[in-house]
Amino acid sequence: MDFDHQDIYFFALSKRAEPLTIHEAYRLSELEMVHGDLLSVENKESGLIAVIGKISVSLPEELAGQLLALVGKRIGILRLDGYHVRCLEAKHG
Repeated sequence: MDFDHQDIYFFALSKRAEPLTIHEAYRLSELEMVHGDLLSVENKESGLIAVIGKISVSLPEELAGQLLALVGKRIGILRLDGYHVRCLEAKHG
């Protein structure tokens, strides 16, 4: 069975009983991207924790409004001289 980085990270986190802190969530490095269904956004200590697919990601607080409007949708976040958020769902109609 093949595992990618996200699957291994999720497996390690899924063994925890208590919620993640901002210091335990994954931080995107410059030029790194995460994409998937945005399941939740939580304001913690000194930032946000967004659950995207199987990954809990630490993000800056200023993305809260934008992310809250996208909960339940498939999104992508690219870190390139800041954070760039995009909804990946096709618009119907």
